[in-house]
Amino acid sequence: MIDILGMTPQGLRIGLGKVTVIAPNALLQQEMGEVDEARAAEWAAALQDDLHAAILTLCKGSAAPRPFDLLLLEEEV
Repeated sequence: MIDILGMTPQGLRIGLGKVTVIAPNALLQQEMGEVDEARAAEWAAALQDDLHAAILTLCKGSAAPRPFDLLLLEEEV
């Protein structure tokens, strides 16, 4: 299960365990047009299974499928 950690100036922070990714504003705009925190959180919640899989793919060093190929791995502890 992903954790929606809120918006930053760069985009929506999403956590999965010890890993955090940013869904950058460019990805959010591509997916929904105008972006605000509530809509971004709804988007992430609706796609949580896909985001979970994409984050696991990134952690393995592989590219996630579109549109999740724009996700940015923020930190891994």
